Amino acid sequence: MAPSEDSTAMVAAKAGAALMKVVPRLIRGGVPVYPASELAAGHSGTVKVRGILGIDGKLSELVVTQSAGFPGLDDAALATAQRATFSPARTAAGDAIAIPVTMPVRFALEENADNGPPILTRVEAIYPDAERAAGRHGKVEITGTLGEDGKLIDPVVAVSSRAPVLDEAALTAARATVFRVDRNTAGKPVLPSVRLPFSFNSYQSPGPGGGVLRYRCGQFATDQAWWRATWPEKTHDAFYYMIFGLRTIVMMQGEKLDPATLKGNIADFGQRWTKAIDTCREQPDMLFIDVFKPEGDWARRLAGNGL
Repeated sequence: MAPSEDSTAMVAAKAGAALMKVVPRLIRGGVPVYPASELAAGHSGTVKVRGILGIDGKLSELVVTQSAGFPGLDDAALATAQRATFSPARTAAGDAIAIPVTMPVRFALEENADNGPPILTRVEAIYPDAERAAGRHGKVEITGTLGEDGKLIDPVVAVSSRAPVLDEAALTAARATVFRVDRNTAGKPVLPSVRLPFSFNSYQSPGPGGGVLRYRCGQFATDQAWWRATWPEKTHDAFYYMIFGLRTIVMMQGEKLDPATLKGNIADFGQRWTKAIDTCREQPDMLFIDVFKPEGDWARRLAGNGL
């Protein structure tokens, strides 16, 4: 039976949440099975399931707090939550504690950005805390051949992040991702090769304006130190190109950039980027956007306008 918000179990879990210092992480499961009847009817939506995450890493006393409007999807979401296994929440002392958890379960036919087969269930890769803390980040691309069950057969790393743990996290997510299998006019399944990209970046996080507005100097300096030690000197990460792209766009609104101006812009940007790394290393608690000017101010204004 599902707990009410004032039940003994839920009250105890809420008290545990106040002590939480280590958040839980999904270990396995959590991949919904799209009910055939709902899929055939074209039904989709997000179901929110609430329950209590115990010290064993399992969810119990589950209830649907937000329905997709289709009973089959709600039931499938409950079944997904029951199968999932998490690392438990922990106190600062490392003790496992029970906490309330709301788990969103999404059912959607997602068009594949790489023009491959549509994705039924995309599983996001987990960015391990230890990898983030060490500054390891970047892009991973996984390729494989689609199987009749909608999953990739023998997926491999086509583009490596140069961080083995991140590559393995991408492989794990790719193996669990489910694609729609189409059939030709003869009724045989069409099983093409598929490319699936994953990104691991500390500056990316949910919320208005994106994670760049909450990107701390200490993490930025750590990320850049790892990148410089791992990649060739003139190779930059996605964050560098994103901020440089913002600068170029803003400048082009005021004037047309000729090749000479653009070259000088690149040189100036690179010098200020290096200086920002040094400053952030010395002042790790500052925000990147408060150090890297004027691009930081532009990013804050764009976020304030809802862009």
